[in-house]
Amino acid sequence: VNYTSTKIAENLENDTRRLCPELWEKYEAKLEGEPLVLRPDLFEELGDIMKPIITADFDIVGYRSVTVAEQLESDTRRLRPELWEKYEEKLEGEPLAGRPDLLEELGNVMQPILAADFEKSVE
Repeated sequence: VNYTSTKIAENLENDTRRLCPELWEKYEAKLEGEPLVLRPDLFEELGDIMKPIITADFDIVGYRSVTVAEQLESDTRRLRPELWEKYEEKLEGEPLAGRPDLLEELGNVMQPILAADFEKSVE
């Protein structure tokens, strides 16, 4: 499980809650309290059901990459601004969504930082 897959699972959950709340209730019961990202069987199944609904208006892959990249950039700027400056140099003016290699690399670096920040916020 990495930052990118976690964000995609969160977005899928949010889209399902918004677009098909009764479907989400069924999947929530199947998850038995586990996050969607930790149940690849249900994640894939729900994704297959929701993809045609979501893609009616936009290309899911492009949208998700941009959304994840924007969130990761925002989180990195907030929690580790000096790290974001290093990645801005690596990006050489390109958007983070256009560099999947750097998106994954930065996501992996930030994952434990974000987890610690989340744990701190719930204490």
